[in-house]
Amino acid sequence: MTETYDLIEYREDFIIAVQNSKMGLIDNQSKPLTEFLYDYYSENKQNSRLNFCNKVIPMSYKSKWGVIDNNGKVIIDFQYDNIRCFYNYSYVELNRKQGVIDDKGNLIVELKYDDIGILEEELTPVRINNKYGYIDNTGTEIIKPIYDYLFYDGFGLILACKDGLTGFIDTNNNTVIDFKYQLDTRMGFYERDYSLAKLNNKYGIIDKQGRTIIDFIYDDIKIDKSPFIAKLDNKYSLLDI
Repeated sequence: MTETYDLIEYREDFIIAVQNSKMGLIDNQSKPLTEFLYDYYSENKQNSRLNFCNKVIPMSYKSKWGVIDNNGKVIIDFQYDNIRCFYNYSYVELNRKQGVIDDKGNLIVELKYDDIGILEEELTPVRINNKYGYIDNTGTEIIKPIYDYLFYDGFGLILACKDGLTGFIDTNNNTVIDFKYQLDTRMGFYERDYSLAKLNNKYGIIDKQGRTIIDFIYDDIKIDKSPFIAKLDNKYSLLDI
């Protein structure tokens, strides 16, 4: 008699199946790769954990999360409150702290953060107690989480806010432009040689050395296109640099 399941979902090298409200893995010939002993929450909730998984699968057993590989071998023990996989990494959570484990079961990022970004990126944002920093893809802290706001544009300079003042640092945490501006999330150089900046509730333009190239006299400046649109006393003008 053909084996029947409550749900079948194909993955790259295996099939996820549900039987009697328990999850397990089978191969293409319906041969079990695991026992059907893992918790099944709902199709939508389970699928959200699987969207970016390659060779490993997050599973829940007795309400604790772990990770198995596509042969059913346990890679990460069932001890975590939550797990989500993203390509080659598993983001694990225990006692409301997050860390990262690779697909071999090695701890890459210590379980101490309140939030962790995508580790595949050049710099990964992390947060502890509403303070932000960056780690690299080995888990090393490049920028310690001491800032109120951080944004890396991918071109060498990081917009940073600390103690209510905003400036720019480099990827080695050296201050490049002094912390004296007000935070505006539109600030940033990207591929440009200039950035919008805000000082004493007025807008101007600075260069990568922090020099003022358009005075801080405007109520707003839009720098999406050149010439810029500047607003002052409800009147608009065009600016160029």
